[in-house]
Amino acid sequence: MKKQKKILFLTNIISPYMNDFFNTLVDYSDIDFEVCACSKIEPDREWDISFLKNTKYKYSILKDIFMLKQPFRNRFAYIGGLSLLKKISEFDTIIFKGGTRFVGPLFVIISRLMKKKTVLWEQNSIETTNTTLKKFVKKLYINDSLFDNFIAYGSHVKEFILKLNPNAQNKVKLVFSAINNAKFKNRYLKLKPKRNLIRKKLKIEKNQNGILFVGRFVKEKNISSLIGVAYILKNRYDLNFRCFLVGNGVLKNQLQKQINNLKLNDYINIIPFQQFEKLSMFYIGADLLVIPSTFDPWPIVTMEAMNFGLPIVASNKAGVKDILKDGQNGYIYDITSTNAFAKAILQALKKADDFGKNSEEIIKEVNFDKVCKTIQELVLNPIK
Repeated sequence: MKKQKKILFLTNIISPYMNDFFNTLVDYSDIDFEVCACSKIEPDREWDISFLKNTKYKYSILKDIFMLKQPFRNRFAYIGGLSLLKKISEFDTIIFKGGTRFVGPLFVIISRLMKKKTVLWEQNSIETTNTTLKKFVKKLYINDSLFDNFIAYGSHVKEFILKLNPNAQNKVKLVFSAINNAKFKNRYLKLKPKRNLIRKKLKIEKNQNGILFVGRFVKEKNISSLIGVAYILKNRYDLNFRCFLVGNGVLKNQLQKQINNLKLNDYINIIPFQQFEKLSMFYIGADLLVIPSTFDPWPIVTMEAMNFGLPIVASNKAGVKDILKDGQNGYIYDITSTNAFAKAILQALKKADDFGKNSEEIIKEVNFDKVCKTIQELVLNPIK
């Protein structure tokens, strides 16, 4: 009987999306894996994590890891984790999901000393590494001495890895951060016949365009630019629309103040964070999803919206170019141009039906099996 390769995934938390991925990876019988997380949830996340009570895979929350939060800032790191020493010794391959914010740098060195195969699953970009210190730390971390291979979340992240380590060209595997397409598609098909009723409940009039943003209210999401463009759409282009900002975060009051000052209360609504069932009502009611981020290596909401047949308008700093085909299922605009942002929204709304259908087709190619096969290849094949 062929011996299974044993993998240990080290991560900060297990998100609902990664849970779906791990539940798929279970079906790959030549891989035996466990997931170690530093925490069940983090302060800036509001996901329902009840799925942890009923997983198909083995996981553990490290009890000797402690969250260290910076005063007056929504930033934190993890310290501790000596229990990982024994855990690492039991596995063939250690996959670090990110890592510089928690115990990664220390335990990747320990893994190397134990002669384990190590893989960095990177999810940062040039934009996220925006300080001298971050660049210095990342350059030390993303190198061949520490890792045998690298996994990149999309082309945006791959470019970042190769910028810091050009010699890693043959060691980087590109994957797309897939979601459970069937879950979202089934919900879409169930709600689609009720779209007009749902739009009525959301107070979107028949002749109004529904514009949607979903995400945390933090600086990098650049939501204030969307509010500014909404003012232009209303006053310069006389667009009849209703915009929903769905999420929570430290900038909520500041964004509401901007809406008030621009007299856009009848056009823009701030909606608290929504779990899947309720969030899907906004996807089905909208005509367009907007991602104005100054940096966002791979916005998960892009794939959710595409499963609901929505066109996408995103900035050129959001890592969506692998699945947002400019002029096919939406537009990528230059983040420095407010006019380009406004025109991209107007053009996408005009072609919403065709773009939405294209979104549904494109997202079919982004699935968990492709990610699982990449993991399988990395684990089973010899180190390059």
